[in-house]
Amino acid sequence: MNLPNQIKTAFSFYLTKVRKSSPVTVKNYLSDLGQFFQWADDRLKAQNSTFEIGKIDSLLLDQYRSQLLTEEIAKSTVRRRLATIKVFCQFCLNQRLLEKNPSLGLGSSSEKNPIEKQINDWASLFGSYLKEQGAGKSTIKNYAADVKNYLKWTLSNSLF
Repeated sequence: MNLPNQIKTAFSFYLTKVRKSSPVTVKNYLSDLGQFFQWADDRLKAQNSTFEIGKIDSLLLDQYRSQLLTEEIAKSTVRRRLATIKVFCQFCLNQRLLEKNPSLGLGSSSEKNPIEKQINDWASLFGSYLKEQGAGKSTIKNYAADVKNYLKWTLSNSLF
């Protein structure tokens, strides 16, 4: 899914006029947002659903963050992409496209606590195993993100 022109224009205006962002920042944020929209659309299509702004929630953003952390991209790029999402969520809140801000608490650090670091280490080991087995890059990224989300869910729903 491409970034809809109406959203692109309104968000660009918000960045330029309200946040006083530079042209380079606006260009990067629009690119990052387009990448997020495409990722979210692909993710939801796999679940027989379609992406729309109202479906942005903290779980989806956490999955996106996990996906970014499994990719071989610079940490500064991950931070910028997450910053883009935070600004976009605030924009959506201001425009009443979202009722609450799902990006609160969204951070880029994978090492906020030792449990999260351990989960990321396990997912990385699993990714290495999949690579040894001949899995493709996309498969490795998706499976590693799924493993992370499953482990987080398991911990949050533990009876212990």
